[in-house]
Amino acid sequence: MSKGIFVVIPDDLFEKLETMKGKIDVSDVCTRALERELEKIETMVKPEKREARSRIDIKISSEDYIKLWKARGAEDGFKDAENFSYRAFMEILQIYKNLNALVDRFGLDEMIPGELYDSILHPRLKDLEEGSPERTNYLAGWIEGIIQRWNKVKDRF
Repeated sequence: MSKGIFVVIPDDLFEKLETMKGKIDVSDVCTRALERELEKIETMVKPEKREARSRIDIKISSEDYIKLWKARGAEDGFKDAENFSYRAFMEILQIYKNLNALVDRFGLDEMIPGELYDSILHPRLKDLEEGSPERTNYLAGWIEGIIQRWNKVKDRF
């Protein structure tokens, strides 16, 4: 027996879906996606057998988690820097002249010019605990993204 549900999707996705009418079984796609998502959630809720996991697995998982936050920050920084003025780039680059110094110098939000922190970063970071690996790595990635954007556009200035 099956039950119906109502799914809301963005307009642009709906338009793409309309062009593919007849080629996609929307119910099947939604069912499989929901099953995968529910499996993930159920796996997180079930208590794991600690002895079944090695310390290496746990370490790799935490490293991947940190990489995810850094990658998210780098992507956001690269996108944010698209609209930076020359002055904004210079404020960041004066503090972070090269990425090797990033780890040593990074940590305090004061290291980001106040205007950029208030308008861009604060809304994203407000739920992340001060000094947490998520926050620190997001910020480090964000700076890397800005430096990558700078290296791409610096000849235009």
